[in-house]
Amino acid sequence: MRTDLNALEEFIGQQLIRNKLTANTANSYASSVSRVFSIATEGEKANVLNVDLESLYARFRAANDGIADKTAESYEGRVSAIRKQFADFVSKESVGGGPTIMGTLAIPVRTGVVKVEGLPSDLTAAEANRIAAMITAMAS
Repeated sequence: MRTDLNALEEFIGQQLIRNKLTANTANSYASSVSRVFSIATEGEKANVLNVDLESLYARFRAANDGIADKTAESYEGRVSAIRKQFADFVSKESVGGGPTIMGTLAIPVRTGVVKVEGLPSDLTAAEANRIAAMITAMAS
């Protein structure tokens, strides 16, 4: 199971698709992760679950000395919260073995809804493109 920064960012998107996060919350998490991890080392970005967050937050504040304390605390709180959710997800997925099924993805089409079921949580871009190509081929 991947635990790099990109996997954390993808997890946020998956949580939005699964309706586990609102769009505003997902955007806040993504923005905070992006801002705080902008000063992380490549090693820290390679495994976000092994990062000493207190050290990262201290470096983030030092690099952004003009940032208000409340703003920094908001970023730090969001990063801590989403990293915990991600760690829980990784832990559960590792125990179960293999990808978790995302469930149903509802796509509004015209006045109806198309439902795609059984997508894996680790869907790759190539797999998504293949699904999109199949749906495109169905269009008249």
